[in-house]
Amino acid sequence: MKANEFITEYIDPKFVNSEIKKTDWQKVGAGATASVWHHLEDPNTVVKVIGGGRDRITKQFRNTAIAFVHFCVDHGHESPHFPIIHGINIDDEDIVQIRIERLVELPNLAVNRRLESVAETVDYYSVTRARDEIEVLDEAIAKYPILQNNSGIEIAKAVKLLSKYVESYTRKHKTVAGLDLHYGNWLMRPNGIIVAADPWY
Repeated sequence: MKANEFITEYIDPKFVNSEIKKTDWQKVGAGATASVWHHLEDPNTVVKVIGGGRDRITKQFRNTAIAFVHFCVDHGHESPHFPIIHGINIDDEDIVQIRIERLVELPNLAVNRRLESVAETVDYYSVTRARDEIEVLDEAIAKYPILQNNSGIEIAKAVKLLSKYVESYTRKHKTVAGLDLHYGNWLMRPNGIIVAADPWY
């Protein structure tokens, strides 16, 4: 990823996105702190621009994004439910550009809600205490053939890892964050594997 792939100075998120729109990149999503873009010649990856969302970001948002990439580099191999990171650009003091595998929405919002419930219970209690929520999640997953290669218990274990490491990784990057796996932060690969796309906030 080029250091100046999009922009190299901090400005308003609306301007950030308007500058990207002038290039060969297409916007595929946006949230409060980031926008997501893919290049027409590379349909398999996207670039998540922290600082291109609806709201102006603080250093904490920037550093939390970097902390999660650091976690994925160290622990991404431990679960298929973490996103694959292809690169990161932190040359700018305020904006982070993360090249990541392209993910898509899940087939039904009810599955997202079940994922949110499992994540909340695992975070506050344990994988064992989440057994009822995991069972309901497995039932929801079973309704969609594309999701058949997912297991509620394996997703719960991935959530536990995210919960276990959030404090240490955010501390390393001089920020504070917690688990934020609400229904909108769950996506899937085109092959149906569910991914915790943006788990720390």
